[in-house]
Amino acid sequence: MRYRSDHFVAHGSLRDIVVLDADIEDWQQMLSSLASSFWEVFLSVDFPGEPQETPVDARRLFEELESNSDASARLEIRVDGVSFRCYFFQSDEIEFTFDPIEVQDETSFQAVVQFMTWLGDLCGKRVIMTMETAEHAAIPALLDYVPTSVGRVMALLRMGVGERGWV
Repeated sequence: MRYRSDHFVAHGSLRDIVVLDADIEDWQQMLSSLASSFWEVFLSVDFPGEPQETPVDARRLFEELESNSDASARLEIRVDGVSFRCYFFQSDEIEFTFDPIEVQDETSFQAVVQFMTWLGDLCGKRVIMTMETAEHAAIPALLDYVPTSVGRVMALLRMGVGERGWV
C-alpha cells in the first residue's frame, strides 16, 4: 500500500477500518489475540451489576449489548501514535474508527497498514478503509487488504473512481 495524503485530509470525517462479513469467531479471535499484542490496548466492558470478565467472551459480550441498553464496551488499540477505536456496534462487522489527522506522512501511514494487515491476517478476511459511514459496503474503499489463501498478502489501493491499482 502507498501513502496518499488525500485519503487522510481532516475535514471533520473520521476513517473506518472494517472487516465485512465478520462472525462471532472472528471477534473472539481478535479479542483473544489482544493479550499477546505488543501494542497499547485499552478495553472497557461495563455490564451494570456484573463483574467484568477477562478475557472477554465475544458471544456473551454481544448478547449483553443487545439485551441491556445500559451495557457498553469500548476497545482502543494504539499503533505507533494512531488510535483505532471499536465500539462493538454489530457482530457481523468488525469496525474500528480513527482520526485521519493522526496520519500525516508515510511513517504514520505504516501504522494503518500494520493494523489492517494484522486484522486481515488474524481473521483471514478482507479489510477495507473507508470514510466514516454506516454503509461500508456501499461506498468505495480507500484502502483494501486481502490475505491470500497461500499466506501471501495482496495490498490493493483505490487509485480513483473505478480504478484499482496493484502495489
